[in-house]
Amino acid sequence: MIIFENFLPHKLFNSLDKLTSSISIGELEDIFDMSYEKKSTKIFECIPLRLHQKSHITYKAFFVERCILDEFRENLLKNLNEYKFNKITFQVCIWDQESYLTMHYDKIYKYGGTLYLNQNWQESWGGLFEYETKDRKSFSICPQKNLFIFNDCNEKHQVTPISIDANEKRKSIQVWMVD
Repeated sequence: MIIFENFLPHKLFNSLDKLTSSISIGELEDIFDMSYEKKSTKIFECIPLRLHQKSHITYKAFFVERCILDEFRENLLKNLNEYKFNKITFQVCIWDQESYLTMHYDKIYKYGGTLYLNQNWQESWGGLFEYETKDRKSFSICPQKNLFIFNDCNEKHQVTPISIDANEKRKSIQVWMVD
């Protein structure tokens, strides 16, 4: 794992944060397959919004200005220039109380990354990113504003349960890189 603090320029991070803060989940349509890519236009790109509610995950069609995603892609390519991949895909993730992911590998992707959007996430709220290295050492990371975690070695990882005391939803952008 590689951890980048202050990963994005301030203006781009604020654009992404504002975008995810204005989401009205009830107004978004469900998506059940990869057809969301066909909904994209010249101005907007449709990406999945992954909604975690306890152990249940649903996907909604979410539209993002293409210029914002293009700038995000450029920053990823600049910061990860030593890594080779052909395609980048995104998911916006919203995590509700009592949501979690058990320990797993992301074997279908070459690399993965998570950009955290919450301004003031508290460690006591859970939702921590935990991973295990190849030599079985364990680490835990609390989501922080503009922190990007890059999984460059397909390490085993999980998200701990989010407490019922969490005052906000956990927000992140998941990035997948494939050949």
